Amino acid sequence: MSASERLVLSRERLQKALRSHLAPPGMQTPVADGSLAAWLERLKSVPGAHILIDAISIWWLHHPLHTGGMAAAVAVKTGLKPLAQRHPAVLIVCAALAGGLLIWSRPWRWVPKSALFAGLLPQLLTEIVRPRHPEA
Repeated sequence: MSASERLVLSRERLQKALRSHLAPPGMQTPVADGSLAAWLERLKSVPGAHILIDAISIWWLHHPLHTGGMAAAVAVKTGLKPLAQRHPAVLIVCAALAGGLLIWSRPWRWVPKSALFAGLLPQLLTEIVRPRHPEA
């Protein structure tokens, strides 16, 4: 077995272990059962869609909010899970209030459109220009 094959096998085992560890018992995440991955693969089969998907993925992985969002997701899950189990109605009311506040404040209008696409456009152009090598 070559080093690259061992690396691929090791990554697959690691991903499988992480998925089984993070998912609650008896419940699979969309990524774990392959439906999300299958959907993305079908979407990539659309001509030109793979360029846009790759560019957005790379842009998001390098975006400063990605790390903060992942940390916030873990913190919220850890903090809100006990509340949701004890008082689900309170959580629903809080979510409705937060959604109403978000709609009322319209934060998407605070960001200029040029700034919104400033980080995405170079990634998209790079993906268009980059030569593709078919996988063996």
